[in-house]
Amino acid sequence: MVPSRTMFLIDVHYALLMSNKISCDDFVSKLRSVAGNNVMESAIYNIQSKEMTSKDQKKEAPEPRSVRLSEPVTESNRSVRLQARLQFAHDKAQFA
Repeated sequence: MVPSRTMFLIDVHYALLMSNKISCDDFVSKLRSVAGNNVMESAIYNIQSKEMTSKDQKKEAPEPRSVRLSEPVTESNRSVRLQARLQFAHDKAQFA
């Protein structure tokens, strides 16, 4: 689980990424410094495993994910929100 203070910082950096005030690389480095390598490795592993299952599918531009920043952070949605942000940053970098 990600502590609420950490999730708040992730939300701030994600908002900066979405407003094009920081680059995708900056977002990832800030995320790594805030969340730590263990969380990053876990999220990357999940992203890569999803890619492996869809490897044979035709590559298309990613659909925007609906992750609401105003949604209250709970224990059950912290890791889901972090993974969604990482996936979006990965997709944005891949199709940029």
